Amino acid sequence: MADHYEFSIQSHHNIYNNNAREFTIHFSTPSKGVGKDTGILLLIPGYGGNVNSNVYKKMRDRFADKHNLIVVQCHYFGQEFMQTELIHEESLDNFNDMSFMQALDNITAVLIVIQIMKNKNLPIHYGRIILYGQSHGAYLSYLCNAFAPQLFKLLIDNSSYLYPIYMISDRILPLADGKVIRFHYLISNETSPENEILYLPNLYKKFSNQCSIISFNGTNDAMVPVEDKTSFIKSINKARHILIDDNSIDGQIFTSTNHGLGADFLQLFDYVMKTHRFSTLNELRLVPHTLHTKQHLFSIDFEEELIQLSIQRHEKISTY
Repeated sequence: MADHYEFSIQSHHNIYNNNAREFTIHFSTPSKGVGKDTGILLLIPGYGGNVNSNVYKKMRDRFADKHNLIVVQCHYFGQEFMQTELIHEESLDNFNDMSFMQALDNITAVLIVIQIMKNKNLPIHYGRIILYGQSHGAYLSYLCNAFAPQLFKLLIDNSSYLYPIYMISDRILPLADGKVIRFHYLISNETSPENEILYLPNLYKKFSNQCSIISFNGTNDAMVPVEDKTSFIKSINKARHILIDDNSIDGQIFTSTNHGLGADFLQLFDYVMKTHRFSTLNELRLVPHTLHTKQHLFSIDFEEELIQLSIQRHEKISTY
């Protein structure tokens, strides 16, 4: 049985109001201990998933031992507003920003766990640092990889869209009695630092991808046109698109060609791990870099081995 840990710690400051904040990290380590072949897996749930979901608890437990991984997950910025019930109102202190803060929290979680292992003089296989996301979690995985392009070596994408869909439309959940819950998110009313950078085909032209990407999408995914996703993946170095059609439905890993593929998250990960070959890398070097858009300069640095994002408007400093 894997060993499990949970703690709260300071995360990246809130880029929307500059306030300090904390978040919670969960991680599991192999029961046999951490060794030179032990990698790191970051799990990023989408809407309806969280650190307390049974499937994610199961993944943290099983993957740690089965695949010799430190399995990391965090309660990221605004995630409580992404569940299946209405709670208190969003505010700039905490809201579903669908982008920058959520990606920064997930990257920070990995960097903090790396630092914990270093403090314990435990080795890490830096060639086996993996992102695994479903739907919005897969979208955030792409942002994480773009913001920290030397960190991750494999990205497994189950049904990512190319742009956060609920920035431009309400999220509507049908109830059993025929009624619906409508989520109108604060970010759709606010001015994001830059929407251009949040569209993945634009973002992935702004840096050199070094991470192997395996993307799974269904032919009937209503959230992303198949042609657009295929074109995006083909444009990326080291990326492969696996399209799931009716002939691909096996009743085990995949049960649908719709968004999310009706996938068994555990079996999908096992499938990729059986076929993917990792390179040997015993050192991690995170390099500061910038992402330019028409309106902003995004500067990403790694101070005290944690990620720091600063945003400047061209000709004047952004209020973000």
